Amino acid sequence: MEQIKYSIIWSPTAYNSFSKLEDNIKIRVSKKLEGMVVDPFSFSKRLVGSPLYSLRIGDYRILMMIGIKTKIIAIERAGLRKNVYDKL
Repeated sequence: MEQIKYSIIWSPTAYNSFSKLEDNIKIRVSKKLEGMVVDPFSFSKRLVGSPLYSLRIGDYRILMMIGIKTKIIAIERAGLRKNVYDKL
């Protein structure tokens, strides 16, 4: 039986932040996201008191919402750990 893969969509803010990252970081993030399309919950951690999940890639974080019924990973923020949690 083939597993249904999740689709990934980027908010404009998250995509803009992602596009400004160094190329080697972009590659690491992309590889991690490729693995998430099959089972996003094995790679991410739910933020306490929030509907968002966090994906850790070294000092960088991707904050996202995961739609179980819709099979969509909606990326809301991307950036350095020290900045990405601001104004949540």
